[in-house]
Amino acid sequence: MILNLKTCGQIALAATLSVGIASTASASPVTLYDQDFENPNAFIGTARSDVDGQKVNVNYGNQPAGFTFGNTFTVETINVTDSTNPGGDRQFNSIGGYTGDLAQSGDFLIGMLSSAQNDLLGLTFDITGFDFLNVQIDLTNLDLECCGAPFHSGNFDTTPDFQFSLFDGQGSGGIGGGTLLDQKVFSPGASARHVIDFSTFTFGLDAKNSVDGIVTLQIDLLSGGYAAFDNLLIVASDTEGDVGQVPLPAGGWLLLAGLGMLAAGRKRAKHT
Repeated sequence: MILNLKTCGQIALAATLSVGIASTASASPVTLYDQDFENPNAFIGTARSDVDGQKVNVNYGNQPAGFTFGNTFTVETINVTDSTNPGGDRQFNSIGGYTGDLAQSGDFLIGMLSSAQNDLLGLTFDITGFDFLNVQIDLTNLDLECCGAPFHSGNFDTTPDFQFSLFDGQGSGGIGGGTLLDQKVFSPGASARHVIDFSTFTFGLDAKNSVDGIVTLQIDLLSGGYAAFDNLLIVASDTEGDVGQVPLPAGGWLLLAGLGMLAAGRKRAKHT
């Protein structure tokens, strides 16, 4: 579903964005999406009290109204601090639960399978007038202690591989799959199954060959069995890798097809 929203100074909520601003020779970068996953709509620990196995749209769809992700299988929401049910049955309870970069993760992050099920997440944007879809994201090795886990094989200190693909168009179900415009693979460092050890990656995906500016970012965990991500920032720019945040032009029109926070000119709270 594509929504229409007219910018009027400050906009509090937005999502995966389509930018309908006239192209210029060197357009200012525009923040499309800024999501730390700290405000799930309806978190319910369905396996143990800290893992919600519902589809990601249950917790992060309808942000704003009408938005849905492209989503294959589940893509779990994990309450890594056990804030929703302190003292309840949780992952790795016998050794104190998840540890590591909890200040960076906050209470929630997003987990994906690579092999038992091929979880995919798709986010669609109209970036007409811009050459690159730039991404900043925190990635970590991780595992569960329920739901058929362990998903890691061999050495539990697994180094997972995340693939980021940019497709022309929305594709079936918003997952992408048409013409591949660009693709990159990034691997966070190895860590124990219960230890969050983020690596932050900032990169650009080339969208110049898009037919009409409608593109879909697909996130896929290629290997490692299970892993997680958090703090996803997406910016449209004419400069590869530029995730600088600036105010939107006054009176610009935005077409929304995703989720997130339009955070022009502000620092990301969890990275201060």
